[in-house]
Parts: sequence; structure tokens; C-alpha cells
Amino acid sequence: MVGNNTRFIVLLAIGWLTLTNIACNKETPVEPNIPSLPTLTDPIPYEKLGQGKFVFKRIGPYPGEYGGLYVIDIDEQSSWGIDIGLEVSPAVSPDGQKIATSKYSSSSEMYDIHVMNIDGTNSQNISYIEGQDRTPSWTHDSKQILFHVEAHPNFPKVPLYKQSPVKDPPDRILIKNFQSLDRVEGPFSVSPNGKLAFIKGSDICTMGMDGNNLEVLVPHPDDSSLESPACSPDGQKVAYLSVVRDSTYRSIEIMLIDIDGGNPNSLAILEAYGGSEWSVLGLYRNVVYICWSPDGSKLLFNKPDGDFVSHLYVISADGSGLTQITSAEGVADRCVSWSN
Repeated sequence: MVGNNTRFIVLLAIGWLTLTNIACNKETPVEPNIPSLPTLTDPIPYEKLGQGKFVFKRIGPYPGEYGGLYVIDIDEQSSWGIDIGLEVSPAVSPDGQKIATSKYSSSSEMYDIHVMNIDGTNSQNISYIEGQDRTPSWTHDSKQILFHVEAHPNFPKVPLYKQSPVKDPPDRILIKNFQSLDRVEGPFSVSPNGKLAFIKGSDICTMGMDGNNLEVLVPHPDDSSLESPACSPDGQKVAYLSVVRDSTYRSIEIMLIDIDGGNPNSLAILEAYGGSEWSVLGLYRNVVYICWSPDGSKLLFNKPDGDFVSHLYVISADGSGLTQITSAEGVADRCVSWSN
């Protein structure tokens, strides 16, 4: 039992915490030995979802026997697992053909951005930048990816890059160099009108794709934290989660606001629970995610439902039709991303 518990802690700590050991060799990655993923047996209510595909991260029941990505194809009413080793923050391309994720290499002790086909084949490292490359997101034409490199004592800047989703890209550009004290958190959600939404400090901010016109969209409230801003497919709204917690999770509020800051609207306030183990591992930041359906009619999110337990839910953009999507016992589902 001690060995299993230790393995679980390692899976979570590597996947969810900032790595502090920066190495230089990134050319010959050797992947950790992670067991194959089991078949998804959750009774998915496809009729409640509409259309498209969504991807999410699942950590297996305590003490963490497996971890990987699952794809739900709503149109085909099918699902499959993708086991590529330790990875976080999967993002499916808007055309539904590719997945980008931040993947760990044990040889370099680095996270790099990898892109693969929707079935998990042909995975390629597209970043190879010194530091921990994190939180990929796609432009709406599926032609480019944004990602940032985490702050570290050896790297006081937090660069945000944009490039084509290929190895050795000819078009990589630096959008902005944040200061490490800015505490920037991705993913950088991209709207069709060229605005980015993201967490800076404790606020939700927007910024132009050129790195200019940075503004606070939602200032940090005194009684909750703000998480996972997501731009709507039409570029008019930003969805986000307002989370109340102390030593445990208390509630999650699903919020909408116009991308220019008008008309804040609460869709629902839901009880949530995640015990003291979450805080012991420092897993508060980016534990909860929200994303839009491709047609903008629904929102998919995860909610902590117990110690190391989290499930997926969907709600209509008008606040109706709240439905639980995944229900496997003891699992932690998170990092949701939805596309055509």
C-alpha cells in the first residue's frame, strides 16, 4: 500500500505542480512507464450534449492506478483513451482533428508542448523551449497554438508564444514577456475577435493577440477565487468559475460576462467538496476548468465531488439543463476541451 500511495502522489504532483528542477537536455525523451488506460464505462448521456468531441484528463481511483486522456465523440456515441505518459492541459483543435497537451519527459524533467492526432497517433514535440512549456490553446482556425513557459528562479520572465502546430515552426513569435511576479496562469483562451482571456495575479484579464491593451475584466473578489476564463465561440462572452474554498472546496459558481466587461451573470451556484488532501498537494490552481460547446449553447466543466474526486457536468448557456456527464467512482476528471 505504501508503494501505491507513493505512486499516486508522484502522478498528481508531477502532473499538477510546478516543477522546479530545470534541465538542458531535451532531445532524447524517455517516457515513464504508465499502465494502459481502461475502457471508459461511464454511462454518457449523449442526448444531452449536442455535437462534436470533447477531451478530458482522468486520474484513476485512489491510489492512482492510471492517468491519461479520454475523448468523447458525441456524434458517434463512442469514446477512447489516449495514454502518452504524464501530461496536463489537453486542448482539442476547433476542427476536431488534433490534440495539444503539455507532456512530461523524465529524461529532461521538462514539460513540452506535444501535438497528436485525435486518436493519439503521431505525437510530436513542437516546442523544445528551455523551461516548463504549459497550457496550449488553439486559434479558431486550428492553424496556430499559444502556450506559455512557467516562471522559475532561473527564468524570471514568463513568455507567451504563438506558432504553427509543427516541429521546428518557421513562424514562432513572442507575444509578450510577463514578469514572474505577475503570476500568469494559462490557458490563454482565444476569441475570434483576437482577444485573449487568462488569469493574471488573481484577476481575469484580457489582452490583444499582439500583447497590447491588457485590461482587467473581472477583479479578484474578496470571498472567492477566479478560475478558467473561456471565450465563447462568437467572441462576445467569457465564461469562468468563481470558487469558494478554505481547507476544502465549498462551492463553484458558473459565471458569464461580456468580453468588454458588461452584464455579469451567474448561471448556477453548486456545492463542491474536495478535502484537505487537495491543499496538502497544492492542487488548488487549475483544478477546475470550464469550456464552451462549439455552437456556444452549452458549457462543460468539472466539479470536485470528494477527496481526489471530480466529475464532468454540462449546463446550457441560459442556466438550464444541468446534467452530470461522468460518474465513475473515485476518479478525478478535469481539463475539459470541446470542439467540432
